[in-house]
Amino acid sequence: KAPRVYFTQGKTGDLVTIKGCPAGRNILTGTRYRVDNPKIVELQIGKPGIRAAAKESARFGVYLVVAVDVADYILRDNATLGQLLGSLTVDIPSVVLASVAGAAAGTYVAGSAVAGLAVIGSFACGPFLVALAVGVAVGYGLYRLDEYFHLTDKLSEAYDKGLAKLGQAFQQLGAEAEQRFHQLANSKMVHDLSQEAHDIAAKLARQADWVRWELAHW
Repeated sequence: KAPRVYFTQGKTGDLVTIKGCPAGRNILTGTRYRVDNPKIVELQIGKPGIRAAAKESARFGVYLVVAVDVADYILRDNATLGQLLGSLTVDIPSVVLASVAGAAAGTYVAGSAVAGLAVIGSFACGPFLVALAVGVAVGYGLYRLDEYFHLTDKLSEAYDKGLAKLGQAFQQLGAEAEQRFHQLANSKMVHDLSQEAHDIAAKLARQADWVRWELAHW
């Protein structure tokens, strides 16, 4: 028989009552807990647990999409840096938004149960399953929107054009800097400074020779 979970309001905060779970009594030693109890949070039953699960889901999703996009960029010979940036720009916010939407749906269900408007279903992870289902649905919807509006393709093209312009600007800046350096190196000011430094060095050399001669005949 599946365990049943009920949410009620207590004087010190929202409470979770778990019934019909004899196999889990080695972990859940009691029948009623606060929703912010570490055991309840770990089981992802109430609002704090759903929020914690959403954060972990978002973090894992971001790591996953970054790894997949970077691997695709490395393995494809014709992949461009703009395509990688375009994919990351769309994929990362999509993962985060899907996780946020799922967490909002899950906490709403849990909140409605606490308020007495609904009864959470026949097993302990009911709100979490709602969060998961909504997160997957939102993620798939964002994926379909991306396909329909070609957001990744448009962003990738924009990134490639921007990177190309940036590269041209650096090339022009480098060429201009090199030209200015040559102009400065061949300028009259640098020539005069070089000549003055040469004269000072020659004078110092003559003085050093005179000192050595004096010491040798002292």
